[in-house]
Amino acid sequence: MGSLGGLQTAIQNEWKNQEKDFQQFGKDVCSRVVTLEDNRKALVGSLK
Repeated sequence: MGSLGGLQTAIQNEWKNQEKDFQQFGKDVCSRVVTLEDNRKALVGSLK
């Protein structure tokens, strides 16, 4: 039973690491989308 507990702990730790990476990825994507949208607005504004 002890080894199963160790495995579960290892899986939980890995899950936390992956979750942090995924959250950072989401933030990066969001900021890029916002930047692209701002660039698009500026471009459309300059074409008028």
